[in-house]
Amino acid sequence: MKVVADSVNRIFGRLEGSDFVTPVRQRPHVRCQIDSIDFATPIIRKNASSALVRFLRSLLGDDSSTRASRLEILKLFSSNHEEAATARDRLLILRDPVERVRSVYQNKFVDLVGDGKQPGDIGLEAERITGRSARDFDWESFVFEYVLSGKAVDPHFKPQVAHLGSISYNRVVLLEALPIAMANIIGPELAQVFFARKFNESHGAEELASQQATGALREFYAADYELLDAVEWGESE
Repeated sequence: MKVVADSVNRIFGRLEGSDFVTPVRQRPHVRCQIDSIDFATPIIRKNASSALVRFLRSLLGDDSSTRASRLEILKLFSSNHEEAATARDRLLILRDPVERVRSVYQNKFVDLVGDGKQPGDIGLEAERITGRSARDFDWESFVFEYVLSGKAVDPHFKPQVAHLGSISYNRVVLLEALPIAMANIIGPELAQVFFARKFNESHGAEELASQQATGALREFYAADYELLDAVEWGESE
């Protein structure tokens, strides 16, 4: 399963003039080269980025007293696009864009109410933009008043295609199939430890059946759906 650089560039061009067009340096990739492992991948929030960071951190032999932060891990394994393009396995993890936004809503808003936690960065941004308490959002107000307001800047809402480089990704995988893909890339034992389940997964997500909100999100993330359509869902090279 792959997507070629020409397709990535063409679809990325659809974002021209939007706030999502960012310089190359703001589309970070990481590369892991150790023993027989050699893969590079963009870091996309809600697309197993926590699991990837957790795996990379393990390679440093960190214990709890010297635990490197997420930012430090990404910096240590950072790769420019030219280097990432030479990796043996050029991994791209994708998911349905609406499901990705639903996952943010479940983790950062629904679970917030149930767990009695204070709002995090996303919740605080939503409160600032809307004037509404993070605990008072339902699905439609979350979508229309916050995500589609034109003011949300949190990277969790950045289109997936806006993270990519001019790279032919030769291992494209949907999030739910990631454990199998990682078993082929890093070996089944490591994949079982770090990718057997989704980290920051949405437990018991409610059925969010608003056709209006879903339709608006599908239009907003049209470039991501075009990217999914451009994937050659056959054997990787």
